[in-house]
Amino acid sequence: MKGILTKHDFWLAVLFIIFCVFYFGISSSMDEQIVAYPKIILTFLLLLSILLLFRSHKSMNNQEEISKEKAKKTISILLIIIGYLFIMNFLGFIVSSGIFIFTLMTFVKSRWHWGWRLVASFATVGIVYLLFAKVFYVPLP
Repeated sequence: MKGILTKHDFWLAVLFIIFCVFYFGISSSMDEQIVAYPKIILTFLLLLSILLLFRSHKSMNNQEEISKEKAKKTISILLIIIGYLFIMNFLGFIVSSGIFIFTLMTFVKSRWHWGWRLVASFATVGIVYLLFAKVFYVPLP
C-alpha cells in the first residue's frame, strides 16, 4: 500500500534537514567519543529526510488537499503535546504522562469506557516507570 505524500511532508523533510545540519555543527565542537553515536543517528535521520524530500517533491503534483478536519485534529494533538510538556514541570512525569495518555485516548475517541482509559493510561505510565527506574536504573524527569 502506497502512502500519499503531501507538501507537509516536503516541509517536514526540510525541517529535519535543518535540524540535522544544526546539530552536526554543534557536535563538531565536542569530543568525538561522546558524539559518535548521536552522529550515526543524525546521519540516518539526514539520509531519510533527504529521501522524504525527494519522494514528497515528486508526488506533490499528484495529491489532493488535506481536509480542514484533519488539519484541526493535527493541530489539536500538537497542542495536547505542548500542554503535556508544560504541565510536566509542575506535576512531574508520572501524573502528567497519565493525564497526557488519557487525554490522547479520549481525543482520538477510543472505544474504551473512560474508566478503562484511565486505568490503561496510568498502568502504561507505571510500567514505563518500573522498567526505566527499577530495571534500567534511569531516573525519569
